[in-house]
Amino acid sequence: MDGLYVVTIEALPEPGSDNAQSYGGAFINIYTTDQTESAALETAGREVADAGWRSRTVEGIEYVTREDFDDDAEDLAYFEQAQLDGIVLVVHTYPHGPDEDDVRH
Repeated sequence: MDGLYVVTIEALPEPGSDNAQSYGGAFINIYTTDQTESAALETAGREVADAGWRSRTVEGIEYVTREDFDDDAEDLAYFEQAQLDGIVLVVHTYPHGPDEDDVRH
């Protein structure tokens, strides 16, 4: 298998979950060995829900190969793990409310 899909979803924590108390939301990268875009989107939605998050929007979907990560060791590790396991979720959380550095008008 040469490549896989990376789906990026913005998600909100399920109400009442531990995540809801700790985080305002997250951007979740789902690395999946599904070989069609529609299958990758279906898998991503299911995995996000199983992890206790509610999908808000699909931010992007991209078919990638190992060469796309030549200069990115961290993401290469996720790619390689997904090649072994079939799927990897990487969750980048953000806090409730705006960050201190956010600009207000």
